[in-house]
Amino acid sequence: GGLFRIRATGKPFDLPTDLKVDKDGVHVTFSNTLDPTSVTPSALTIQTWDYERSAKYGSRVFNKKGHPVTSVTLSPDGKTLSFKINELSTCWQMSVNYRLKAQSGDAVVGEIQNTIHTLE
Repeated sequence: GGLFRIRATGKPFDLPTDLKVDKDGVHVTFSNTLDPTSVTPSALTIQTWDYERSAKYGSRVFNKKGHPVTSVTLSPDGKTLSFKINELSTCWQMSVNYRLKAQSGDAVVGEIQNTIHTLE
């Protein structure tokens, strides 16, 4: 993974800084405080999919699923968003699209892609 196309503008960065997945859900920490009114299930779009691992380069995507967010909470410091989806399990690829607002009112929009190796 990585962060791409970032340049200094003198404005605060409203970016995810950490992602953890456990049996209780997905937890995404942001660099700045989020506006609690923007933290709703409809502000998140979650998809998972798998790849076929083989000696050949590349693979088709299979087992692609959309996952409605069943609940979402914001930590007391306003920086960590935690959400739950049904059928949370290990997968080769998960996409978390978010459309939120910072406490400042600025849009916080982006996508995180990750792999879930284990759920503890």
